Amino acid sequence: MLKTRQCLLGVRTLLAVTSRLWSCFLFILRKHIRTVSFREERHLHVRATFLACHGTGGV
Repeated sequence: MLKTRQCLLGVRTLLAVTSRLWSCFLFILRKHIRTVSFREERHLHVRATFLACHGTGGV
C-alpha cells in the first residue's frame, strides 16, 4: 500500500509540475502574440496616417 501511495503522489506531483510549465509556456506565447499583433497594428496605422498626409510619395 505504501508503494501505491508513493506512486500516486509521484503522479500527482508530475501533473502539477507539468501544469505549471504548460501555463508558463502559454503565458509567454500569448504575450509574444499580443506584442507582434500590436506592432503590426501600429505599423499599419502609422503607414496609413503617413499616406493620408503625404500621398503615395511616388510609389
